[in-house]
Amino acid sequence: GRSGFLDSDTYLSPGSVPAARRAAGAAVALVEALHAGARFGFAVPRPPGHHALADRAMGFCLLNNVAVAAAHARGAKVMGTAWTPPAAMKNNNNLVCGDLLASQYGAYATYLNQAATSIGLDWVSMQNEPDFCPSYESCVTTGNESATWCANNAPAVGKPIMVPEAVNFNDSYSDPTLNNATAASHVSIIAGHFYCC
Repeated sequence: GRSGFLDSDTYLSPGSVPAARRAAGAAVALVEALHAGARFGFAVPRPPGHHALADRAMGFCLLNNVAVAAAHARGAKVMGTAWTPPAAMKNNNNLVCGDLLASQYGAYATYLNQAATSIGLDWVSMQNEPDFCPSYESCVTTGNESATWCANNAPAVGKPIMVPEAVNFNDSYSDPTLNNATAASHVSIIAGHFYCC
């Protein structure tokens, strides 16, 4: 993972995102315990998350844990999307571009399951913009690779799956999944990104 400042006082290290996920997950777990009948609850997660805004990290905080927990308590559904699998699971051993190794499909499903569980996600996307290779964290995955992963590994994530999130709703990324009965049965949402104006 990379390290560096996101703003003048918010530093990101390789352990920052997993720690922020666990902290937000703790706040969601507290809400669930209260909904299940617990009479009292108190969460003191680190990082606290109280300075982060809805759309960006700020003030030493990556995620606003209270906002995540409040949204969950009100019934909000949260979708999470991976920008890239871990570098060790990719053919270039790098967080930028590269492709998920077929030999790592099962491990990646387990990775997404752990992330979804720790954060408290309701839906999980396999990959953000699999048809785009920018100069930041990303992964290039074909429509056929996505269909194969969905057919064989999506259930292991344990959450409803969304694919393909291709740029401009590129049908060549959704059609292989939709045309594979097993893959399609493991997908809840077909999504894409649309940029304009």
